[in-house]
Amino acid sequence: MHRRHTLLLLATLLLPPLTHAHQVPSLTIEANFTPEGQLTLSINLDPRLFLAEDPTTLPPIAAPWFRDQSPEAKTQTLADALTYVQSALTFFFDDQQAAALPWQFEPIDGATNGPFTDTTAEVHFLATCKTQRPATATTSTVRLEPKAKAAAVLLNSLNQQTERRPQILFPGESSRPFSLTPKNP
Repeated sequence: MHRRHTLLLLATLLLPPLTHAHQVPSLTIEANFTPEGQLTLSINLDPRLFLAEDPTTLPPIAAPWFRDQSPEAKTQTLADALTYVQSALTFFFDDQQAAALPWQFEPIDGATNGPFTDTTAEVHFLATCKTQRPATATTSTVRLEPKAKAAAVLLNSLNQQTERRPQILFPGESSRPFSLTPKNP
């Protein structure tokens, strides 16, 4: 029995370096609603999702890849990020698809989700959008399109009260409806 545990431990220690496995990219979506109808969306976007047809084939993207780009190349990279977000996610209020959302992108530290600095090793992008929900809307849902290439974690909140259970979405799935009506205490 002791020998079997030793072999299992050795296999566990040696297998990852031999397989060169990369962390699977995912999306984290935060949707923050206010009772007055304001919506702030934030998405942590791993650039591998728009750089490769199969994002698991790439290692995490090193910060110099973005840091050293020309201004024109950075503009194109952010345009590619926008194209990805628009094709991977569809937002709904009740059963109506949301109008085009005004996304903004900025590079962030992929390890800490903090500011992108000279010491950042891995780059991600923070996509943010501030908008107003339709006045008559009572629910919100998100559909993760098949083109997303990765799973998403959705965190909804209303009036700074975060939903107790985050939702995990796989490409082709829609979230359960999130009520935009404050609950009575």
